Amino acid sequence: SDVYKRQVVAYLRQDSQITQVGIWGRSMGAVTALLYAEQDPFICALVLDSPFSNLKELATEIGKENATLPSVVIAGGFDIIRNSIQTRIGADLSLLNPKNAAGAINIPCLLYTSDAADDLLCVDSRGRRIIQKK
Repeated sequence: SDVYKRQVVAYLRQDSQITQVGIWGRSMGAVTALLYAEQDPFICALVLDSPFSNLKELATEIGKENATLPSVVIAGGFDIIRNSIQTRIGADLSLLNPKNAAGAINIPCLLYTSDAADDLLCVDSRGRRIIQKK
């Protein structure tokens, strides 16, 4: 949760011996680290292990790979879930776009992606899209 991230960083800021903070995250944690770094200039570096570049694209790709549903059905399902979450907690999943956040920060980032055959979620191409130009 965003509250916990802010509390951890606030705690670290209180220690005069800590002058910079880097964040490591994997998959959704990598996306969370990237989105947080976009908002907090105290973060000086990121290690992004297998992030995705866009949540809706990820959901669509996983849906196509694991179901025989047309893209329009998958997109409709995503929109139903997005609307439900937006109604309940006010968060819009369509705004969860790590690629945009990556373009907005100016700190060192180590991007790690996997091409392992057994890693079906965090495939190399999904993470690399973060750094690809449109």
